[in-house]
Amino acid sequence: MSEIHETRLDRSLKNSAEPPGFSSLLDRLSLDNVRLAYRLYACFYDILFGRVCQPGRRSSVQLVNTEADQHILEVRVGTGPALPLYRGDTRIVGIDVS
Repeated sequence: MSEIHETRLDRSLKNSAEPPGFSSLLDRLSLDNVRLAYRLYACFYDILFGRVCQPGRRSSVQLVNTEADQHILEVRVGTGPALPLYRGDTRIVGIDVS
């Protein structure tokens, strides 16, 4: 039975096609291009997305920021809009590709 399942899976993977333009999209998502995009819109990112994203930021911080003297790694910290939401006794390290 497992041989039949593997054969069907192999066949479906071989027959699956990438969506049109998918490989060219991946080519454009190089680290240098991502950094350039961040540089171009960083100055107005918070104005455009601040209000929209703030409820999610608050929820995320409330979920992880539950105890005294925690150490938290914030990935994709960006311009740091969530940082003021953490407790004062929390140690935060933020990383971002930008």
